[in-house]
Amino acid sequence: MAQVFNADTATEDFADNPASTRPDNRTDIDLAQCSFGGETFRNPCFWILVGVAGALAVQYIFTKRKE
Repeated sequence: MAQVFNADTATEDFADNPASTRPDNRTDIDLAQCSFGGETFRNPCFWILVGVAGALAVQYIFTKRKE
């Protein structure tokens, strides 16, 4: 039997699944869904990403005007 991480319950399930029949004994991981909710705009990492993208866009615009 193979270990499979269940993202819904945040536990490892020891169920008999198709992955357990493979000879290399690799572990499959089910990833949790990514969603954009109301917390996205409160996250400082989001605003850092927006700032970096904006700075790159401004640099691109100014270097194209120079030429």
